[in-house]
Amino acid sequence: MKEGKTVTPDTGAKTMRLPPRHPKWNVWQVLFLILLIYAIEFPLGWLESPNDLGRLMGRLRFIGVGLGEGLLYVVVVAVFMRAMKRPFSEAGYVPVRKRFLLLGFICGIFLFVAVGLLGGVLADWLGHPEPQSFTIAVNEVDALWEFALLLFLGTVVAPLKEELIFRGLLYPPLRYSYGRLRGILLTSVLFASLHL
Repeated sequence: MKEGKTVTPDTGAKTMRLPPRHPKWNVWQVLFLILLIYAIEFPLGWLESPNDLGRLMGRLRFIGVGLGEGLLYVVVVAVFMRAMKRPFSEAGYVPVRKRFLLLGFICGIFLFVAVGLLGGVLADWLGHPEPQSFTIAVNEVDALWEFALLLFLGTVVAPLKEELIFRGLLYPPLRYSYGRLRGILLTSVLFASLHL
């Protein structure tokens, strides 16, 4: 969705601007939410990388944790937005128009190719990193249904979860305080640092 564009959902709700021009939350509250989510995940063992991804039970646990984590993010953010007395849609989730879906698909393909090429160059230059758990799980897949679940997890659940936190909650207060460009750069730096 184009930044700052006025959105009128089909539900007849009043017009709003996304991202909100004056968000009712701040960066520290969003960082607290991330820490809260980690504090919930830690005792559940969700922050550890599984080491049995070569077996079906390990991959199923990996998928279950990924789906559970996505649900946890949505619930925590929904409670937060309710506490802020703001609609969930201010986190960026509004009805999507078909042309935006097509544009997103085209941009996604372009980014997939560009990041793949850049990643190849960086890997040749800096050396190949250890594969991530998701890559190991996909490489060990035995059945189409496993691949479909991992594909759903990697292309729908994980991006929506990360967009909810970083673009939906973290970017608006950074944009409000530092402007559009610096807000984008700071959001990107925080995103990269949390992903090591």
